[in-house]
Amino acid sequence: PPEPPKALSLSEVEKRSLTLSWIPGHAHNSPTTEFMVESREEAPEAPWREMRRTSGDVSHLELLLQPHSTYRFRVLALNAIGPSPPSQPSPAHSTPPAVPDSNPGHVKSESIDPSTLIITWDEVDKRLHNGPDFRYKVFWREGQTGHWNHDEVDGPPFLVKDTGTYAPFEIKVQAVNSLGGGPEPASAIGHSGEDVPEEAPGGVSVLAVNNTARVSWSAPEKVHGKLLRYQISLRRLGPVVARGRRELAQDQADGGEAARGDGAGEVTVVMVDGNKTSEEVTGLRFYSQYELSVSAFNSKGESPASTPHSFSTPEG
Repeated sequence: PPEPPKALSLSEVEKRSLTLSWIPGHAHNSPTTEFMVESREEAPEAPWREMRRTSGDVSHLELLLQPHSTYRFRVLALNAIGPSPPSQPSPAHSTPPAVPDSNPGHVKSESIDPSTLIITWDEVDKRLHNGPDFRYKVFWREGQTGHWNHDEVDGPPFLVKDTGTYAPFEIKVQAVNSLGGGPEPASAIGHSGEDVPEEAPGGVSVLAVNNTARVSWSAPEKVHGKLLRYQISLRRLGPVVARGRRELAQDQADGGEAARGDGAGEVTVVMVDGNKTSEEVTGLRFYSQYELSVSAFNSKGESPASTPHSFSTPEG
């Protein structure tokens, strides 16, 4: 391998850049093909990191630097045999602070409890703080109009109380330090926490065609959250026969041999995507009496079931 480069020097120093120069070491009869520049920030146990590479016939390189950082540099030479030992480190170089260049990503709400808005985000890497006293400026407002509220915190999450249940909010987070704020942050839409749905689906209707029930309903209004799915629950009451009310009620109450033998009491549950308000339930028994109800779910649980709806399937 070649001998390490030597006599590292810094020139053309700007706020966020400088030029690093060196003198190549002896190549040992195998031409140097590349130089690799590494840097290390002045922090306890900070590792050396590769910054850039350049061809073997170049002995200087412009380096772009982060604000509010202290660097040392070293250079390795490479040839067909392998890398040289690293050069001696350069003198330390410190860059001045600046306002943050970027804001945190993935700003969103992760609210759990009703009437509380929880705002979260991905924290900015410490190397990108650009200055002292780094903090996050959190903005929120109900809906998408009106006055912005704001506060500054050291990190996520950020809680807003007394918001109402599943209320929409516009939210955004800006990176700030002692010199000022970063770019204007992009906003996102979040919601305060959900509660159990208060209202059952309405307008349930059933059309029985052969052994299929075509079920439709209307969405409830008081869902108190994001409507995730519906549940259709069917219970077979028994065959369509002319029986007195007292006899039918007795069979259902005591689960007698007749009820068990003809499948009375069978329960069918069908889950339906929350974007739909109709579904076909197949595989029912012919010439049977059924009772059906529909309920709605959000992340907190299930709504009351709709009023039971009775129907019969035709003879097969």
